[in-house]
Amino acid sequence: MNELRERMMREMDLRNLSTNTQRSYLQAVAGLARYYMLSPDELTKEMIEDYLLYLKNEKGNALTTVGSAVTGLRFFYSHVLGDEQSSPSCSFAKRPSKLPTVLSKASRPKGPGFAFAPWKGARLPCPLRGQGRVIPLG
Repeated sequence: MNELRERMMREMDLRNLSTNTQRSYLQAVAGLARYYMLSPDELTKEMIEDYLLYLKNEKGNALTTVGSAVTGLRFFYSHVLGDEQSSPSCSFAKRPSKLPTVLSKASRPKGPGFAFAPWKGARLPCPLRGQGRVIPLG
């Protein structure tokens, strides 16, 4: 694997990848080789996908961690080995982001310190003085 590692480091250096990216990609390939105790160029696409499922399901890695492993392995197989067919093609869906709650006019708080003037900004309560504080909207 030393020759493959040197080739991978050369390819990453040619593409001017950051030190952290290089470390992450090397860890992904080394982890795959350690898991099967074989050189990564001897593995099939199904074996690679099984390893990724192991990371996700059995090891309990976050989707972002598995995604960075996919990216590192994809780089290795496509740029170092030149084997697009062995390159993992899977991508993990992102979790939906939670949208903020928007209050209707009827459910907005009313009273002193809770005024809203869109041309001036939003007034929020200020606990120290008992007055609203203006937050510019633009």
